[in-house]
Amino acid sequence: MEPIDGVLIEGVDFVGKTTVARRLTQLVNELARPASLGRCYVQPSPLTEFLENEAAKYDDMRTRDYYYSAALVADLSMLTPPDDYRVQDRHWLTQVGRNAFFYPGEQIMPGEYVFEAHRPFGHNVLLTSTAATKAQRAERRAATSPRDRYLRANPGLHQDYESFLSTLLPAEEDWLILDTTDCSVEEVSRQILRYCGLLDQAAVAS
Repeated sequence: MEPIDGVLIEGVDFVGKTTVARRLTQLVNELARPASLGRCYVQPSPLTEFLENEAAKYDDMRTRDYYYSAALVADLSMLTPPDDYRVQDRHWLTQVGRNAFFYPGEQIMPGEYVFEAHRPFGHNVLLTSTAATKAQRAERRAATSPRDRYLRANPGLHQDYESFLSTLLPAEEDWLILDTTDCSVEEVSRQILRYCGLLDQAAVAS
């Protein structure tokens, strides 16, 4: 299976995924090639939108994750590669990790199916940080979901969740684990550009 032309940004809550993905998309467009930003689903559809809207009606982590898992399965079943370079803010890893870590033994979504069905990206990044850094970022962001509140109240568990997520990285895929502690968004974004070989492309183009 040909990998998706792009980079997947994964990680637990409060490591900076969305902020980095937005800035990285800007940099790729400015320095290298046309790029689009994706969030959670590679190919959003009316079905994934419906399931996300249904999830938002519940103030309960487990119920929401049932809907999010169904949306991910729908996305995997309909996915075709984007035409341009894709910077993807989350896709399959964090949902598989959530289900396996928070609900062990429950078959919310068979992880084996996702490992077999997901289409890998050409480059993949797992963002990490220290517990103190996550706590600082959490204080600057409104807790808009039950998971936000739960992880903010349980920083030790938050780090355990991050460690667990790193054990799920497929050995056959190209993954960079990048610690964002004490790093600016610009520094992290440019490190990812370099990892993807896009800074080299920009130098050639100039």
